Amino acid sequence: MNALTSEKVYGTYVKLPTSSSLVPDEIRGLPDFWPYFRDCIGALDGSHIPTFVPELMRSRFWDRKGQVLQNVLVACSMNMEFLYVLPGWEGSAADSHVFDSACNEDFRIPDGHYYLANAGYTNSDALMVPYRRVRYHLKEWGSSSNRPQNHQELFNYRHMWLQNVIERIVRVIKRHFKVLVIAQEYSFETQL
Repeated sequence: MNALTSEKVYGTYVKLPTSSSLVPDEIRGLPDFWPYFRDCIGALDGSHIPTFVPELMRSRFWDRKGQVLQNVLVACSMNMEFLYVLPGWEGSAADSHVFDSACNEDFRIPDGHYYLANAGYTNSDALMVPYRRVRYHLKEWGSSSNRPQNHQELFNYRHMWLQNVIERIVRVIKRHFKVLVIAQEYSFETQL
């Protein structure tokens, strides 16, 4: 993580959008998404990365499955470009808590724009989340004949298709950098 968030890499490959950022072509060019998501500039989510921490810190980094992980907030554009990365949070930290902390520090979302996020976050001016207790995940839709039954399901279906970009970019980066899949015995400071 230290190498990926270094100024040389981060400054070159991670670009926060500005208020003049255009709506992505992935939204503007498709009637299923335009004008419904017209002010969306990307998607974000927390990703769990295996980590090696000193024994005294280990309990804070356990996730709900008992694995020692760090929670990394990742934001990306619709064309799979990194817009923001914040590593170092305990695996037990809620995604919404990490997001709130990032906003209080250095994560800026241009006025009038928002990111898509999953139901682990709160709907706000900065984040658009799906309807709760309404089908959302790909596996819940099953076959192509299982169409949305109402406006909430239709919204969640379209939201899921766009928001899924964050899942794809995380899978790609983990596939290319195996160090993000297996905890390395480096000092915790080096892993940040």
